[in-house]
Amino acid sequence: MDFKEAEEKYAKLKKEYEEGLITTDYFKTEVRNLITKDRNGEIWSIGMKTGKWYKKVEDRWERAEPPFKTQRIELGDLIPKDEEDKTICPKCGKEVPSFYVFCPYCGARLREGEEREMAERDYILKKISPFSLALFLGGLGIIIGVIVGAFAEAIAPKLLINLGLDFPSIGTLWKSFIYSIGTGFFSFFLFFLIGVISALIFNLVLSVFGGVKFYLT
Repeated sequence: MDFKEAEEKYAKLKKEYEEGLITTDYFKTEVRNLITKDRNGEIWSIGMKTGKWYKKVEDRWERAEPPFKTQRIELGDLIPKDEEDKTICPKCGKEVPSFYVFCPYCGARLREGEEREMAERDYILKKISPFSLALFLGGLGIIIGVIVGAFAEAIAPKLLINLGLDFPSIGTLWKSFIYSIGTGFFSFFLFFLIGVISALIFNLVLSVFGGVKFYLT
């Protein structure tokens, strides 16, 4: 492969990658294969991110210009080569390269068996923040506590009398307000504590089993 062919191949791969037609792994693998040797036996490679040439000097790569003049082509001028394997899009019927993940014409997914790098991602849950879970459950506790407190007099009037919280000298509306505030605070701290303990237990289980794997689409 000469320099011009390598540049054309890189430009084509870069365009397809930016359009989401090929995966990151495929792009990296193909760019690594764009190795060119000049007439003096020097080995050259194209930078994956920059598209510029690098020459191998001993055990390292140094930025340099190729010894032979090469003409960089515009992305719009790229034409797929005839020898590439092709496949037919099941949705629009267009012929596209077989390594595409999505159809460039209609956007349909072409490779359901491909690793879910583009449309789906795997996640491994290894730890839960105790504070975050406790805060979430505490907020939920406030809502539950306020609702229960607002109807406390109707739900458990005898319990309020036994606890000395009947407050016969004030009106029903004020009593509901006081009960809501009280039960809201109590529920917040109760659910907050439950959240901390639950997160610690869950993290212990995750550390034993190495986490929980799932994916989102």
